[in-house]
Amino acid sequence: MRIGILMTNAMAQDLASRFGKYPEMFTRLIHGADPAIEFRTWEVIDGELPSEPDACDAWLITGSRFSVYDDLPWIAPLEDFIRRLHSAQKKLIAVCFGHQLVARALGGRSGKADTGWVIGVQEIEMTRPWSWLKDAPARARVIHSHQDQVLELPPGATLVGTNAVCPNAMFQLGDHIMAMQGHPEFPPEYARTLFEGRRALFAGEHYSTAVASLAAGHDAGLFAEWMVAFLRSPA
Repeated sequence: MRIGILMTNAMAQDLASRFGKYPEMFTRLIHGADPAIEFRTWEVIDGELPSEPDACDAWLITGSRFSVYDDLPWIAPLEDFIRRLHSAQKKLIAVCFGHQLVARALGGRSGKADTGWVIGVQEIEMTRPWSWLKDAPARARVIHSHQDQVLELPPGATLVGTNAVCPNAMFQLGDHIMAMQGHPEFPPEYARTLFEGRRALFAGEHYSTAVASLAAGHDAGLFAEWMVAFLRSPA
């Protein structure tokens, strides 16, 4: 199985050299649950997009430092490709920016949240299991880093996970779209470094609480298992 990673982030070179870019992070995460899965990356921010939904077996849209409403030349073509994937019912995992763009491309609404920045490990209440799983824990922990989020789910979507500061934290659409606001691919040390670089954007207590939350760990392995179960489930 080959997964096409649609890269939507421009990462600072010092961070990339220390932690790897987002495709490397996702590869490490998913290989922890299934090392047989292969990956290919398209640099969407450089105008590179697959020609056809069938170019890979399934797809993954990364997070980004950009917003879905930014006036950037690569965002509208990516939205069009999302709609093509949805029409073909190709499997798609969407994370953070990807989560927000999928919602917007398919008729939902994304934008800045009244709650402002959401950072650190967030405990998400699982409102229901993903449809390809028999059950799920009541809660799951995942690192968040965003000030935008999905404000309204797209038509036909099912809410899977929520909390007070991110009501639409996870959703699925049919059995072919798995979307989440959090970053299971982030190593805690990367998140700590990211928060430190953006410290001026956060209130002091907010920053300290977020950094402290990283010490307790998060459920990256569980999310990897969920992703692999999704990718391996019948379309």
